[in-house]
Amino acid sequence: MSDTVRLPVRVRTGDGPETEIGTIELEGPDARPALAALFRAAADYLDPQDTDG
Repeated sequence: MSDTVRLPVRVRTGDGPETEIGTIELEGPDARPALAALFRAAADYLDPQDTDG
């Protein structure tokens, strides 16, 4: 498995179309665990009452 993670960066304003504005590339063995922690924290922030985790 590669230690590089590539994420497209997309933005949308209101109900308009989505536009890709670039790509983020993260490298190293800590990239995937760091992203997983970020997404878990974001999910907890957006839905703190969710008890699935």
